[in-house]
Amino acid sequence: MSSLFTESDFKLFGEYAGKTQAEAPQGQGLLRPVYDKLGLIGDGLRQLGYATSIKRMPLMQGGIGVLKYAEYHWSRIYPKEQKLRDECWDKVFVVVGTDEDGINIHIDSYKSKGYECNSICESIKYDTWEPIPVEEAVKYTCEELVEKVDNFFTTYWKEFNQFAKEFNISESIKILDNMANEIIKNKLLGNYNLILTGAPGTGKTYLAKKIAESMGAKCKLVQFHPSYDYTDFVEGLRPVKQGSTLGFERRDGAFKSFCKEALLDTGTPHVFIIDEINRGEISKIFGELFYAIDPGYIGSKHKAETQYQNLIPKEGDHDFDPAHADVFRDGFFRPENVYIIGTMNDIDRSVESMDFAMRRRFAWQEILVEARQSMLDDEQAWNGKKPEQAIIDEIKNRMNNLNACIIDKYGEETLSNKDKIGLTKAYQIGASYFLKYTLYQDFDELWNNHLKGLLYEYLRGTTNIEAKIQRLYTAYNDTANH
Repeated sequence: MSSLFTESDFKLFGEYAGKTQAEAPQGQGLLRPVYDKLGLIGDGLRQLGYATSIKRMPLMQGGIGVLKYAEYHWSRIYPKEQKLRDECWDKVFVVVGTDEDGINIHIDSYKSKGYECNSICESIKYDTWEPIPVEEAVKYTCEELVEKVDNFFTTYWKEFNQFAKEFNISESIKILDNMANEIIKNKLLGNYNLILTGAPGTGKTYLAKKIAESMGAKCKLVQFHPSYDYTDFVEGLRPVKQGSTLGFERRDGAFKSFCKEALLDTGTPHVFIIDEINRGEISKIFGELFYAIDPGYIGSKHKAETQYQNLIPKEGDHDFDPAHADVFRDGFFRPENVYIIGTMNDIDRSVESMDFAMRRRFAWQEILVEARQSMLDDEQAWNGKKPEQAIIDEIKNRMNNLNACIIDKYGEETLSNKDKIGLTKAYQIGASYFLKYTLYQDFDELWNNHLKGLLYEYLRGTTNIEAKIQRLYTAYNDTANH
């Protein structure tokens, strides 16, 4: 098949660009077929499911009553996904354009309709820009150029949605969330054990539940604390009333009971979520399960005797009941369909305090504040009380500016070391804190009741606390998107 464009097609743009219709009336007839060729690419993309928008007239408004030839002709290509397409329409798109230098494919926004790129968008735009110089462009058939644009969407799908996210395209935010969750889910599936770690309020527990949900899993959540021990988690003796007397009976703990449930439904993944995993005394809670939870020792071939193993009736014992035999009577093992997700805040207790034997049995995933800001767009996270979009946008801007100030990256002012806030990203404030806005419908109340006291605790023992709190408050009240 023959190529779509010729070298003379591209030369026409340079020859007629900026000239008026009166100066070069023949330009209309010469340029229109070139414009139609770009339209053919759009036609091919529509057959693949994309939506396109293109103006095929070479003349543009050059002032009152004046028509001029454009130096650049472009078409807007929108994604195949209907919901995303509808949200992006006349806002965000992929451009396929022609000028005297060849063809350009890039992500862009509709500036003339008020959708200006910020610095993040500009960076994405030029990092993904794909130019096709004239000497290459003249080699491609229409079908090959259609395929090239289709491949551009595939290659830069994440970047397209990151670009669209900056314009609050909710469908793109969902897509990015799903992509990020898929990565975390695959890390869990590959390692069986996963720790989600990060700053307070980043929605780690919420995310853990979302991951379990995406796996179609049954899940159970427990929270570790200093009083939580082996008897709560694995098994132990519990007081029971036997007639008029009080006795003790071996009872399964939360994890062992969960594993028994998993063995009754081996076709379904089971996710055990441990909230605040680093707040418990890990070695005291897990005991010999250090062995049993290791990803290399999962399944019935790797049984471990628990501390109360001798109290479980076995075949030959006088109290053994075959109808109610304990599946772990010969030793505990972790079923192959049981996964563990732990969550922890870096600043609640030093990460180094977690037993290294435990650390090496888990994969680790850091949850960043900015990555989880998408919670604010999730209807479920607001429990049916999600504010209007203008409030959501204001919350995001306040949150971003406050968190920038926490790590001394807000404003242009040069500060001395004693005047700097001096905190790291581990102390930034997550979206969960801002979900409390619905309790008050007032940003000052949110600050006074939840944020101010937390920041005071962060800064305890440092100098100039009042001045630092005031600077943080100023950043919090900055509603601009910088």
